[in-house]
Amino acid sequence: MIEPHTKPRPPAHAEVASEPGAPPYLYIWADVLAELRFNGQWRADRAAVGVLVGHVWTDPVDQGTYVEVEGFVANASLPDASTFTRHLRQSWREVADEVQRNFGDAAVIGWYAAVPGHTPPGQGEWVLHNTFFPLPWQTGLWIEPNVSPTGLRAVDGGFRSRPVAVMGTEPARVAAR
Repeated sequence: MIEPHTKPRPPAHAEVASEPGAPPYLYIWADVLAELRFNGQWRADRAAVGVLVGHVWTDPVDQGTYVEVEGFVANASLPDASTFTRHLRQSWREVADEVQRNFGDAAVIGWYAAVPGHTPPGQGEWVLHNTFFPLPWQTGLWIEPNVSPTGLRAVDGGFRSRPVAVMGTEPARVAAR
């Protein structure tokens, strides 16, 4: 099991100001977010879905865990999260191989869905999260058009969301395909 190491939260700007006392679950590089948004606009009738890759940390100040997204493994444009769950059941080994081959010591830290319209995450995303991403720090990234992205964590039978913090650009590996 992956245990978080201690690291202060990185300097970032949140696309939406976080509520006091509720820091972001998820920090993402600007170029990675731009690529995910682009993928989400590829097909107007489908969601772009995949696996987030990076590291998990514990903030020494507030003791909260957060994930830092360095890249992603793109899976497909699919109709919904239920289809993605079925797809991952068959391709999880390939995803793990892509992460190891392209991201070195990074780990699978969650999932993303760039959806074509304004739809809240629902039962399909809940099943996906609990099937493949059951660790308390694993985080979903929900991206809708023209709306700030949201980080999702499983809490008490549903999702708790917080704004996503976007970090400045650095030369980074964005996607494994």
